[in-house]
Amino acid sequence: MDAIDRWQPDVRRIKELEAQIEVLNTLLDTREKLVEAIPECKEHGAGCVPHAIEWVEKAKELEAESANLRGLLERARPYLLYHRALMFPDKSPDDSLPISSLIAAIEAALSEQEE
Repeated sequence: MDAIDRWQPDVRRIKELEAQIEVLNTLLDTREKLVEAIPECKEHGAGCVPHAIEWVEKAKELEAESANLRGLLERARPYLLYHRALMFPDKSPDDSLPISSLIAAIEAALSEQEE
């Protein structure tokens, strides 16, 4: 009975280790997918972790800047709609137009006026 009792904890420990290995394999697979999605390091090639970390940090900074710009453009929407209405009084106001379309319409009208 004593030998069986000593064997049982080993089985539990093996199961714990197997679970940990499964988690580690999942983390490694995820890391590989992430590194593959990032452009290669010019110096070290694919799989360069320092380059990947730097790339992700830059991407986060660009996303923050992009979010700021989107916020500014959304705040400019009423102004753009107002100017569109002034320039095109015959068109009904359309608040659902993308900002890029509003800007393009205003730019086109301004360039026509300059000519």
